[in-house]
Amino acid sequence: MPGIYHANTSHEILRPIAYPSEGTKRDPRPSWYERLRESRRHAAVYSDRSTETTEPKISDKSYRQSNASAHSLDTIDALKLEQTPEKSSSTDAKPWHKHLNPLKWGEVPPVPLERTVCPESTTNPLTKLSFGWMTSLMATGYRRDLKLNDIWIVNPRRNVHSLSEPFQTSFGQRSFGKANKVLLMTLYDTFKRDFWLGGTALLISSICQVLVPFTLRFLLSFVADAYTASVARTPAPDIGRGLGILFGIVFIQLLQSLTTNQFLYHGAMVGAQARAVLTGAIFEKSLKISSRARSAGKGYSDGRITNLMSTDVARIDLAAGMLHMVWAAPMTILACFALLIVNITYSAVVGFSLLVISVPALTIATKSLTAKRKAISTITDSRVSLTTEVLKSIRFVKYNAWETSFLSKLRGLRKKETKLVAKLLTTRNAIYVISISTPVFAAMLSFIVYAMTGHTLGVAPIFSSLALFNAVRIPLSLLPIVIGQFADGMACLKRVEEFLLAEEHQEEINWDMEAKDGIKVRNASFVWEKSASSEDATKEEAPKKSESKPVTEIKMVPPEPEPFSVKNINLSVGRNELIAVIGSVGSGKTSFLSALAGEMRKTHGQVSMGSWSRAFCPQQAWLQNTSVKDNILFGKPMEGWWYDTVKNACCLDADLKQLPAGEDTEIGERGVNLSGGQRQRINLARAIYSKSDIVLLDDPLSAVDVHVRKHMFQHAICGLLQDKCRILATHQLHILSKCDRILWLDNGKIKALDTFLNLMRDDPDFRVLMASTTQEDRPNANGTTRSKQDTDPKPAANDASADAKPGGKLMKEENRGEGHVSWAVYKSYMASSGHLLLGLIPVILLVLAQTANAVMGLWLGFWTSNRFALSRNNYVAIYVCLAISQALLMFLFTASISNLGSISSRRTLDRATEKVMRSPQSFHDTQPLGRIINRLSRDADVVDNQLPDALRMFLYTMVLITSVIAMLIYYFPYFAAALVPIILLFLFATSYFRVTARSLKRHEAVLRGKMFARFSESVSGVSTIRAFGLQTTFVHSVRSAIDDMNAAYYLTNSSQRWLATRLDLVANTMVLTVGLLVVAKRNVLHPSISGVLLAYLLSMIHVIQLVVRQLAEVQNGMNSMERLHEYATALETEPEHQSNAISVTEAWPLRGEITFSNIHMRYRPHLPFVLDDLNLKFRGGEKIGIVGRTGAGKSSITTALFRIVELSKGSICVDGFDISRLALKDLRKRVAIITQDPTLFKGTIRSNLDPFDEYSDLDLHLRKTGLLDEERREKLQLDTAVEESGANFSLGQRQLLALARALLKDSKIMVCDEATSSVDLETDAKVQRVMSEAFKGKTVITIAHRLTTILHYDRVCVMDKGKIVEVGAPLELWERGGEFRRMCEGNGVVRESFGRK
Repeated sequence: MPGIYHANTSHEILRPIAYPSEGTKRDPRPSWYERLRESRRHAAVYSDRSTETTEPKISDKSYRQSNASAHSLDTIDALKLEQTPEKSSSTDAKPWHKHLNPLKWGEVPPVPLERTVCPESTTNPLTKLSFGWMTSLMATGYRRDLKLNDIWIVNPRRNVHSLSEPFQTSFGQRSFGKANKVLLMTLYDTFKRDFWLGGTALLISSICQVLVPFTLRFLLSFVADAYTASVARTPAPDIGRGLGILFGIVFIQLLQSLTTNQFLYHGAMVGAQARAVLTGAIFEKSLKISSRARSAGKGYSDGRITNLMSTDVARIDLAAGMLHMVWAAPMTILACFALLIVNITYSAVVGFSLLVISVPALTIATKSLTAKRKAISTITDSRVSLTTEVLKSIRFVKYNAWETSFLSKLRGLRKKETKLVAKLLTTRNAIYVISISTPVFAAMLSFIVYAMTGHTLGVAPIFSSLALFNAVRIPLSLLPIVIGQFADGMACLKRVEEFLLAEEHQEEINWDMEAKDGIKVRNASFVWEKSASSEDATKEEAPKKSESKPVTEIKMVPPEPEPFSVKNINLSVGRNELIAVIGSVGSGKTSFLSALAGEMRKTHGQVSMGSWSRAFCPQQAWLQNTSVKDNILFGKPMEGWWYDTVKNACCLDADLKQLPAGEDTEIGERGVNLSGGQRQRINLARAIYSKSDIVLLDDPLSAVDVHVRKHMFQHAICGLLQDKCRILATHQLHILSKCDRILWLDNGKIKALDTFLNLMRDDPDFRVLMASTTQEDRPNANGTTRSKQDTDPKPAANDASADAKPGGKLMKEENRGEGHVSWAVYKSYMASSGHLLLGLIPVILLVLAQTANAVMGLWLGFWTSNRFALSRNNYVAIYVCLAISQALLMFLFTASISNLGSISSRRTLDRATEKVMRSPQSFHDTQPLGRIINRLSRDADVVDNQLPDALRMFLYTMVLITSVIAMLIYYFPYFAAALVPIILLFLFATSYFRVTARSLKRHEAVLRGKMFARFSESVSGVSTIRAFGLQTTFVHSVRSAIDDMNAAYYLTNSSQRWLATRLDLVANTMVLTVGLLVVAKRNVLHPSISGVLLAYLLSMIHVIQLVVRQLAEVQNGMNSMERLHEYATALETEPEHQSNAISVTEAWPLRGEITFSNIHMRYRPHLPFVLDDLNLKFRGGEKIGIVGRTGAGKSSITTALFRIVELSKGSICVDGFDISRLALKDLRKRVAIITQDPTLFKGTIRSNLDPFDEYSDLDLHLRKTGLLDEERREKLQLDTAVEESGANFSLGQRQLLALARALLKDSKIMVCDEATSSVDLETDAKVQRVMSEAFKGKTVITIAHRLTTILHYDRVCVMDKGKIVEVGAPLELWERGGEFRRMCEGNGVVRESFGRK
């Protein structure tokens, strides 16, 4: 079984234990383990025992200590204890006080071997009503920490698949008719059964809520009659009358309890299920949404889609829970008014008029929250989108030392966000205070009018009315909250609805399985969609104009260009034909392939494909965060022989042997632990393995070495795919002679289409083009062609793969806290507000407010009994003062909570974001991006909005309960004795609940993080998923993750209701106890005091379960705070400043001289050195190329120079300064780098060239014009929009812009990592000339795959296994005949090549 292993004592090899099946008779003889245990008791020498297949019983922690001969026993103990740690502690090992808890006596429940379906659907109605089906899980969670297998699987009726079918059907029908509130009515159609079950339960609960205080009148009448009879010494009423009324009140309370819990449960289930189905719907829509809808003008970026799924859907979930209160609260208020008329006649009209006036006023005020929430959502979207984009490119950000600048932008957005959140919470708190104070003032006015009109303040009508006014307080206080949540929910529903109704991707392709050709295009034109909000959006090669103002001070900007289009294409591709697509950067190669992949809109003509099966290899390979094997299989079943054949054809065999777990090695997000060549080869292997009849290849040969390129072209593209319809976009002109035909594109049009021989014969431009290619495909001097494979393992060149664990798993499991939330988290939350003592201010204000409230009730009692013999006006004056002071203090309390919470939240998230940005690259390589974004968005939203509310309600309910209990003990000292068992029951139930609920919530948080990661990863690969036609596979994958998350989420809600049902029994026990005391002391205690106590006690009953619920909410909020706190405090960061740090001038470095002295570097302490005793000196102004097979340590030189990883030994000096003593910012800002994978951010070309406004527009134009020809310069202006990740530019264009950005930096030291791998040879030649001119006098370090780019360099350094093999001038090394000569021969470089520049 998973996680349980059996150890062989001879070889200490772990193998799975076979559990005996049911009915299997166990061997009566003691096992080797039991015999070994017995021998330990009597001897100091232990001997090995024979093994058996039965599961060893482990119950004593002490037996983990062993000698050498018992090593196998230790292994089993350790593994078994990891599986069921509770069994590791014997009874004797526990402290004595642990034995006093009877709930922990007996055997600890074992961890189930597999997950089972939730038993709710199969249990009886009584158990459902009491939530008894949760008891077994609660008991298990109390005895030991819950494991994943303890979490029941979601009921089939509630899984996303079952819910999505009726949802999609209803949504389709309603959206087709263009009805209003389509999404709202669709959710109603889907969940109306649970919705109205909860509504019916609330109706019964509301009736009971009104009946209880009215029935109190009869009990108080009995008490008053008895007291009067006692004073007058007349016959007293029968005690049976009082007991009967009391038992009736208790019964109504019990009925209210059961129905209230059913209402809350069904409401929570409706919200949770709505969240699940909307999350699934948003993901499905993200696979269908068109380019127009996703373009920058509309703004449906990956970050915004993720925010819809996280924040907006969560608010819809919250709003659905209490939605029925919108109609139930007014109904309850009206019922209370009717009974108040009965109690205090027309005097109730005065007070009720105040209530009537307050409700619309509160509603109007609440509606203002919608506008505030909309403004907050806009800023939150911007913050989350920017955070997502920066973290996606965090390595590039670190290379350029841009953390501080981006953090400044994020802090600015966050400051605006928290200011708006504080205003929203303050408004909401004011509404809350008014809502809970209005009944107080209403009662005050009614009683004053009642007294002023000549009525005697009788105990029964007055305190029954007080109880009714208190009953009104609950619906009245909830009503604005629910309206606010409803307003939030409606705003979020509208946002989600707009997304779900957005324009969908339409693939206008005719599928003809009987067609002769694989692809047939007739007079077809394609265009990238324009933005829905702006007419200047483009896609891919086409630039896009933003809405910012043109740079008129430099030159007049030409008219806004039309979106890039591919025009008048006429082409037929045979079912086994290979066509090469060539052209310069921006000519339309990627657009043409994207059009055939269905990503562009067809404006004219016809496209037919002869097969449903189509594979697409995009320029930038999209890889999943899963194993290498699963990325190749890509949802297809495993076929061993075919899989092995594909691996060999794509040169992956040697790579897999060197990866930590071979083909099972986990690939990091975005392939961070693989080289560019490995990513492209896995990308190609995926397309081949799919056995698709049509294969679209977008330059898969650009990022690999020449000999690997030859092998892949010969064995993969022309081998395994020889009977497929293939279109290959490429810059590798030397392979054109092996293609069936060549399609030459220029500015989106066909320039030429013919065979290689015909073009060479008839087209002079083509002959000129071919003359510029290298001789890499020509034979070597000895007549042979080098064919040794590129191993390309990259463990030595990438710190991400170094982080891979021995089992091949790269991504670390998310930390799931054990036990209660640390007090350090609470302390940090309070301290972040400014000072720990500031946390006492809300508590002091609340105690004063509740004291005023309690005294006000007692004062009413004194007034009715005329205890102090004051005038009526004096009683009224003091009563009014107490009411006003209570309201004022309550507002100050809520305002202080919101203000301090807002400050704390902002500071905590700022620290967490900064720590994440400044954490080492190894952290980002081993953490899914979705997990990080989950904490910085969803958890931040909880701490912003939900935690202050939960804290406010928890403190309020706690102080309220404490004040009522204090009054009860004061007047009924014997109640203290009865209170002891009641408190014990309360504490037992609460602790029972808290342990399990905390564990469930943490499981839910971890599973939610996994769902976020899967969601965000899949959204970023939509084009690949669509091209392969795997939408259904990924929808099922995300739905499975949602169900896993909801399994814990549903149980969290159920556990709250389980507790509330039992706490209500405790509360009703208190009512019964106090009622019996009141009846028993009816002759002694004044009825006015009994009225005060019973009125406050009945109002407190509903608060008892609320206090635990709010405690759970506080803990849930603190779980989010804990996760942010972990990032804010526990994350390791790169060393910013050292104690012995040295400062450098602005002009440093002056010479650009770099010295590597005795360098030893490894990525992790247990790994081998990737740079081993490296000694190398780069002279100032020297151009040096670094070559070697991938994995030789070339990229590690860059890693060491930028201090991405600190050295184990040795030093690197730049102009004589040891860089280990420099601040990272000083170092990285003064060294420029051009990476192989260019990074662009959403914005404009200007903002990408100069993100922080450090240069003038003139500088920007000069840098840009040096790299672009006249035609492209007309299209690309500084204000041309750049979409997220530069999606509206080809890879070649992105490389040119990245190069322009590096040129702008004008550093003395330049590092180039194959900066022109995705541009055509003509553009490459231009770039090399520009670089040669711009880099004069600068130190240039180039990591090269194309040896032709470094033949004119001053020196070349050849590396292998982290060591220098040889170094010298290129021609000198070639003539020497060493490793560099062999590499040149393998790349087609001959002696004549060294004369070229």
